[in-house]
Amino acid sequence: MRLHFNSTSLNSVAEFEKAFAIRYLPELVFSQEQDQRSVEHLCAIAKRRGWVGPEHYWLASLYAQELEKGSHLELAIRWIDEKMGYGVFACHPIPAGCFIGEYTGVVRRRKLFGRWKNSYCFDYRIGERRSRYVIDAQDAGNHTRFINHSASPNVETASLIWKGAIHIILFALRPISPGDQLCYDYGPDYWRKRGTPQLIQPED
Repeated sequence: MRLHFNSTSLNSVAEFEKAFAIRYLPELVFSQEQDQRSVEHLCAIAKRRGWVGPEHYWLASLYAQELEKGSHLELAIRWIDEKMGYGVFACHPIPAGCFIGEYTGVVRRRKLFGRWKNSYCFDYRIGERRSRYVIDAQDAGNHTRFINHSASPNVETASLIWKGAIHIILFALRPISPGDQLCYDYGPDYWRKRGTPQLIQPED
């Protein structure tokens, strides 16, 4: 299957939800209102204590328009194989530094047991400090949940402060050619109880 997806197109959003049987989220949502209040309170504390640096605010300023309106890139979500599942591919040239998207999902408290079975959870860190929350994109998210791991990535993740909370964005680490698969390094914590990653080498 091959699905061209542009997050600004309502028809593409409908196709996305039908094709993958998950809810499309253009931005983060919280499982409970009290979790949102708690996260915003923790982020305010982090700001006062210097746990988040100026780069968090600089990135928010740099990508403010994209965070507000979403990615305008045309990307293809394609099936690779049974082990890898889907992947995200560039349809047009993507320059270095280009906004790929925000990692969206449901911000919820992490589970003590069985959490390693969910492959779509992103640690919700506030600065360098681990919190009790994760971003869970298993049942609701956007195209970024399909971006695969690589030890030689062409995409990078970064956290920033926007609208009072931490958000995770992805941007192009270097120029990406049409047809190249988008990949980022999930990091050692992700693979600690998930076995050895299947490596992908994006094309130069």
